[in-house]
Amino acid sequence: MSLDQIINTKVTLLQTEFLTKIMLIITNIMSTKGIIFLSLLLILFLAHKKRYQKVLLVILSIGGGIALELSFKALIQRARPENALIETTSYSFPSGHATLAIIFFSLIIYLFKDQIKNTLQRWIFIAANIFLILLIGFTRIYLNVHWFTDVLAGFILGILWLYLIIYLLKKSK
Repeated sequence: MSLDQIINTKVTLLQTEFLTKIMLIITNIMSTKGIIFLSLLLILFLAHKKRYQKVLLVILSIGGGIALELSFKALIQRARPENALIETTSYSFPSGHATLAIIFFSLIIYLFKDQIKNTLQRWIFIAANIFLILLIGFTRIYLNVHWFTDVLAGFILGILWLYLIIYLLKKSK
């Protein structure tokens, strides 16, 4: 039995009707459409503040993250777990929710952490965003729509992509 199968089996033991409802709410809020909506709000906020380089960062990070994740899905074509609690139509690897969650919430950390002067509040802000990233990844495993390695790959893909975009934008200044 693979690590993915072991984790899938263990997570099914946690499933309850109440917890499943909560996981569905979280996963639906942080769907691709949800992340795009939140990203548009972030873009409007940054544009209002005349932070155009940061607007470009958000557009390239989110847009590129979606394109990369979809490209990998088409290339690898990994099947989803058969015991999914919700219906899905695309391939499993990598998790788009995980990819976009780590890009979006890491962007939030990157863009706003230095504006929080109180050290404790800054660490709480960072920890809360990391918790949201992990929670979104967990919902995908809990709902059996992704394997653990799909979520892990989504996190890795997202953070590497974000790092590359930040690096390139800093280099271009």
